[in-house]
Amino acid sequence: MKKNILKSGISIIIAMCVLSGCTSRAGKTAMLTTKELVAAGAYTEAATQCAIAIGNGVTDKDFIHMSDVVNLYNSALAAYEDDDIDNARLKILQIVDYSGLAMANDIERLKEKIEKAGEDNESINKTLEKISDLYDDGDYVKAQEEFLTLNEYDMTDEQKEQYRKLQEKLEERVRNGELSGPDQNTESAVKAPPPAADYSKYDNTLSAAYIMGAESGNVYFWHSASGNGYSTTLTNGTTVHATSQKSNGRTLVKWNGNYGWITSKYVNIGSMNTYTTHYHIEGASSGSVYVWKYSYGDEYYATIANGTIVYPTGNTDSGRTQVRWGNGYAWITSEYIR
Repeated sequence: MKKNILKSGISIIIAMCVLSGCTSRAGKTAMLTTKELVAAGAYTEAATQCAIAIGNGVTDKDFIHMSDVVNLYNSALAAYEDDDIDNARLKILQIVDYSGLAMANDIERLKEKIEKAGEDNESINKTLEKISDLYDDGDYVKAQEEFLTLNEYDMTDEQKEQYRKLQEKLEERVRNGELSGPDQNTESAVKAPPPAADYSKYDNTLSAAYIMGAESGNVYFWHSASGNGYSTTLTNGTTVHATSQKSNGRTLVKWNGNYGWITSKYVNIGSMNTYTTHYHIEGASSGSVYVWKYSYGDEYYATIANGTIVYPTGNTDSGRTQVRWGNGYAWITSEYIR
């Protein structure tokens, strides 16, 4: 009789665990870590923690939904960065009901980037097709005029290949005397680079800034807010002067007397020596926080405990605050610096 009662009790407990979603300590820890990583914008590392949490018994519906969203976001971002826009759009459109998530704004921004890239790609494809049709019809002048409206730097690898084939065809017509080059230059059908833009109007509005956070140690000093043309590279720690002009994820800066564009996440406003006030780490539910290498991503130097003193530089980005770390700088999730 007692054995039957004991068996019944165990069965009830097991049933209750199944229904309520019993979670191991490792699962709960991974779940808390995931939420911190999502709040910090470290979605790649968050996906790893999601898998650990679910593998250790986490069955919370809201958490599993967040896990699905994180994985879809990472897939969409990877496809976007690989210029696989169709796949990126497919993945991002599978994300639904995310308005209450900490990453909602990042999802919206990625959606906008993907849609813009899709529109740009479609426009380039139509122009390339038009050039090809004009060339096949023997209207080389019109084909060349359309060709000169394109910028190779804005293209995917597939588009660049088609672009260069058309370029070879047009240059062959130039050499054969069937077509004049741009501005009567019969040597090439390739558009000459545009003259440098005049940014001198920003000379009186510059703010002190410096470069920091580049994974390779260097950043490109781009010619423009889009495209792959650049004049040189600048190392982490380089002092520049920043304008308020931002476009396509780049910031217009002045360096060594010249204007150029730097990827915005590497431009830190202020002086590198702006650290005098100290704060403490507080509020981390796990008892410690990550010391991130950059203001984005999931690479970190170490973890530090609640109560640790840190020295912010005054720069914030993507929910993180820059602090002095060793002989350089690192980033802490802003909500834990108090």
